[in-house]
Amino acid sequence: MKYKNWDLVTAAQRVAEGLPAYTLERVRTRLSLSKREFADIIQISERTLSRRAKEDTLPVDESDRVYRFSRLIELATDAFGSEEAARDWMKEENYALGNATPLSFARTEPGAELVEQLLGRLAQGIPV
Repeated sequence: MKYKNWDLVTAAQRVAEGLPAYTLERVRTRLSLSKREFADIIQISERTLSRRAKEDTLPVDESDRVYRFSRLIELATDAFGSEEAARDWMKEENYALGNATPLSFARTEPGAELVEQLLGRLAQGIPV
């Protein structure tokens, strides 16, 4: 599933319906995070994260966060040419983000938008 290719109407509808619960583990694996780290980033408890594995769909708020991080890792992979380089970039402090990591900055929608703008500049070859 390529989240970066969804138009906003599609994204809004699918997030409102609730993304499949298995997407949590897919995103966690793609970001190469421990369960504790991932639970912190998507702002749920580890216990809730484990419970979601047994469910069909995610609640809207969790779907929104999973969509956000899925989209960003896809965009970062495009910008850096590999998922490994994208993961490394997402976890490194970034001067343009006030020395926060893109991963932590993207915990909010405005922060994710800024990370996406940075990735867009990088993909265009514009230094940040």
